[in-house]
Parts: sequence; structure tokens; C-alpha cells
Amino acid sequence: YYVINKSKIGKNTQSLSNEAPFSFNILLINQLKYKFTLLLKVLLIYLTIPKTTKMKKILFSAVIAMTLFAACKDANQTTSTTPANTGYTLDSSANIDYAKQTLIICSKGDLDAYKSLYADTAYFWDNASKETVQENVDIFKAIQAKGITMKLDTFYNAFETVNNVADPSTGAVNFTHIYCSLTFSKGDKKVTIPFYQANALKGGKIIREWDYYDASGLNELMK
Repeated sequence: YYVINKSKIGKNTQSLSNEAPFSFNILLINQLKYKFTLLLKVLLIYLTIPKTTKMKKILFSAVIAMTLFAACKDANQTTSTTPANTGYTLDSSANIDYAKQTLIICSKGDLDAYKSLYADTAYFWDNASKETVQENVDIFKAIQAKGITMKLDTFYNAFETVNNVADPSTGAVNFTHIYCSLTFSKGDKKVTIPFYQANALKGGKIIREWDYYDASGLNELMK
């Protein structure tokens, strides 16, 4: 199983790599633009209020209330329209099925088939630790050597995001996201781990992968 490949002895970091999927950066920029524009609107309206102090307070309170209402309304609209500005999401696709094969094939122990799913220059961010494809395969072999078996329990969710603009760090526009559960067993001991995997795909191959999970239970089995 795929997660096994990713586990490193003594590693259990929760930090994110600097090379996160590009769509998150675009969304942050759009939100900052929206907030800045809204602030300018409030200031311009305030400057038009009469100079009488009492009247100014009353009108300013009304302006704030109207602005907050508009902000809530516009925020909801922004959430629903953002995908149209940055790309779109798919609940099913050939790329999702392809990415799932990394988990299915690896759980069967066919490392040659598993390795063929990745481009030669691909690499992983395993809990924010960088690995080549071969390094990932070697970790999988080490886990097998410890007598640990792996089982893919279930896929909880899977989807693909297709960006309008290519990610500058990978050149990819297609990113798959998979949430699943994995169980590792050794003798009468077992541990079940929630697992998240994201993949960047280009040219029919996986060129980048991000894996995040709690490795503490697996590390105990490796002892």
C-alpha cells in the first residue's frame, strides 16, 4: 500500500511544504483584493457624510451596518464564483482513477507497476520531507522486511482540481486529492491511519506528490 512507502522512521512532522498546490495561492490573493476594495468603499462613503457630529455618528453607524451586510453577501458570492475564476473541480475523472492506482497497486506489493505511474523526475513531499520515487520504493521495501502488512481500508473522498493557470513550481494544471484509511499490521498489533494524498499530473504521469498523515503508530510497528 502506498502510505507505507511514505513512512520514515522517527518522522512525524505536521508542517506543510512550500510547494503547495497553486490554487490555494490564487484564492488568497482574490480574498485580499476583495477586502481592500471593501475598505475603500467604506472610507469613500464616510467622507460624504455631513460634518455635524451627531448626524455623522448616526450615519456612520448605518454605513457600517450596511457594509457588514454587503460583506456577508459578497463573501458568499465569492465562495461560489472562485472556482470559475481559478479553475474547476471534478468529482470523477481519469486522473482520479489513475492516482488511486498508486494506493491500490502498492498495497498489492507490485513495486514495478507502482513506480511506472510516476515520471522519472517525480518526487514526493512525505510529511514535508522530500523523497525521490526510488527512495519511496526503498522505504516500502524496508517496511515489508519488518514483516508489516498493509491494507487499504476505504476511500473517503477523492476529487480533482483543474486550474486555469499552470502551477509555476510544477507546470501542472491538474491536481488530484485523495482521503483514505490505511491499516498496518504486524503479528497481533495493528494501527489504522487516516491518510491524505495530493498529486500533480502532467503528460499522463504523476510529477509531484504530497502526503500527510500521523506516522507515530507505524513507527512503533517498525521497532
